[in-house]
Amino acid sequence: METKNQNELKNASIEQLSISYNAVEDRLLFKIGLSNNHELSVWLTRRVAKSLSELFDKTPLATAIAETATQQNSHIAQEMSKNAVSQNLDFSTDYQPRKPIQTGQSLLVHQCQILTPQDQAMNLDLLCTNEQNVNLVLNDELLMALTNMLQRAISQANWDFFSTDSLLIPNLVNANYSLH
Repeated sequence: METKNQNELKNASIEQLSISYNAVEDRLLFKIGLSNNHELSVWLTRRVAKSLSELFDKTPLATAIAETATQQNSHIAQEMSKNAVSQNLDFSTDYQPRKPIQTGQSLLVHQCQILTPQDQAMNLDLLCTNEQNVNLVLNDELLMALTNMLQRAISQANWDFFSTDSLLIPNLVNANYSLH
């Protein structure tokens, strides 16, 4: 039997995303703003953030960008990625807080995976310590945005998983990394 919150989540679309570093927790806070004026927040540890980064790097989109970079020029590939995202995504609007979905206990992700059901979009599955799962359907735009936001938040945290030269979308605003 589904709860009211589960039903609301299934019928809501993503309107905004934010990934920010919390120095006190030494974790990343990933907020998902939904069309039903609710917000889901999950904490990402360093280990999970690294795992997510590695998963994103193995997606067909990242592979295609890397192949373009080696076949042509790294600068051209980065500009192509930047232009593809900047045409459709807004990284300048501040994240608008919404009513939290979860009450009380925070969601802490302990494992992540990307699932690709046959002939369907990729799904990012975040498994949390309280036995709840967060599942996001990833199109290319969302994947590119999440990859870049994650890379920038990791950089802000000084976790040094990769060099800033490997960013898929260079020179975006170094603010709160919100997507609207």
